[in-house]
Amino acid sequence: MYHANEGYKVPVRRLSNQMSGGQGVSRGPFSEVPERSRGRSPGPRQSAQASGDAGFHVPDRRPWTASSAAEDPAGAERQSREPAQTRDHAAAKMAGEIARLTQLVDEKDRQARESAVMARRAEEELERAKSRIRKDAAKELEQKNRAVLFSFLEVLDDLERALDAARDGDGSSAVLQGIELVRKGFLAKLDQFGVTHLPALGSEFDPNRHEAVSMVPVSDAGDDRAVIGVVREGYLIGDETLRPAAVAVGKLSSFTATEPG
Repeated sequence: MYHANEGYKVPVRRLSNQMSGGQGVSRGPFSEVPERSRGRSPGPRQSAQASGDAGFHVPDRRPWTASSAAEDPAGAERQSREPAQTRDHAAAKMAGEIARLTQLVDEKDRQARESAVMARRAEEELERAKSRIRKDAAKELEQKNRAVLFSFLEVLDDLERALDAARDGDGSSAVLQGIELVRKGFLAKLDQFGVTHLPALGSEFDPNRHEAVSMVPVSDAGDDRAVIGVVREGYLIGDETLRPAAVAVGKLSSFTATEPG
């Protein structure tokens, strides 16, 4: 049969001596099924019989039943302590996890700041390297251009000498005009690359613009340290000297001529 306690059924094996001969016959655990299990309320006899099975009573320890606390006070106290301990343990575990995650976030922030500083330094160094490369490339290109343009000046010198020979000789005016046109066209082409003629005759000697090839004594103080002759024309590229002019420089003589008495 079943012992009914708030709907909680426990199978109980009963011994009966009602059979003849006084021999006890054991019945199966499910030999008597309470009427409640068949959908009917147990009668007075079954209720009284169920209440008499005190030796096989199983208390209901479910926390949501009031009978379990009344039947097992120690269990009720233990159950009341267990949730508090569980909550404390969960809170301590969560606090430790929060502390670990906070430390991890701080470490990641520190690494991110260090990475940002290193990236900024690397970017600055890269910009400086790019600037140096651009300057070096521009300087190298300028040097190559200057070398090419400097070599063209020798052709221009040949045209100058051809003009001088045509003026001094018996060259026809047509030849002279032709050489002059070639010279002007060549100067115009050089001007497109920033090359211009450097006037030197009559100007004061400048070591950055002129190259002194001879010193000529002069009696006039105004011609002292002045360019009184040009051996080779000079040229500029922009504001810089592409080729200095080879010149003769006047030097005031200490000899003073006296008239005969």
